[in-house]
Amino acid sequence: MPPTPRTAAYEFIIVGGETDAGGFKIVPDGKGGWKIVPIPPWNPEAVLQFASAVRIVAEAGRLRAPQAQQTILKAATALVGSELAPVLDKGAAGGTLVIAL
Repeated sequence: MPPTPRTAAYEFIIVGGETDAGGFKIVPDGKGGWKIVPIPPWNPEAVLQFASAVRIVAEAGRLRAPQAQQTILKAATALVGSELAPVLDKGAAGGTLVIAL
């Protein structure tokens, strides 16, 4: 019996850091495989904001003070989400983000 095609509820998003270059998404093709979809270039200022917010999120995860960690993460993840919203597929059920900074 041939294997059943796997349906994935996630995608990989690869974006360049600190440049206005776009990136690409690797998304399910609906046939059990994957396809590459280009992401158009972003506004350079938005990319710098995004890269800075991602660094802040990474560093906040290392803090031992839970209240400070949560406050920083809440603010920074809101910024990351707003900058990333145009890139994300609104129909995707889940996602995996790969960022090259």
